[in-house]
Amino acid sequence: MENFFIALFSVCCGAAGYLIAHFWIHPILKYREIKDQIISDLIFYANAINADDLNEEMKQRVLDRMVANRMRSAELSACFYKFPKFYKIYLMKIGEQPDFACGELIGLSNTGEFDAAQKRIDKIQDQLKINPKVV
Repeated sequence: MENFFIALFSVCCGAAGYLIAHFWIHPILKYREIKDQIISDLIFYANAINADDLNEEMKQRVLDRMVANRMRSAELSACFYKFPKFYKIYLMKIGEQPDFACGELIGLSNTGEFDAAQKRIDKIQDQLKINPKVV
């Protein structure tokens, strides 16, 4: 009978560990991965803002930037709604606002002028607490 309770306890601990990993840890790690990808995209597409009077390669890069920003916005939004409550409270406490950064990423994808794009990039950096010296 004692072995039964040990086995039952082990199964319960395993199930609890799976639930914690799947519903708490995975969304947090995914968020960090998306945030790193946003930083990478902002750096890579820094000069791909305006497609007017550019060669075909730069026009393609502008289109790629638009698609990348929209994809990251969708991924970030989906990830944000999977966060556990305690992590949303933690992000609010440190001033990160990934839900607002989603809107700025969509706005950045639609922006074709350098000054407007830079303002949106600054907002994204502030909302995701990205070091401004990185981008």
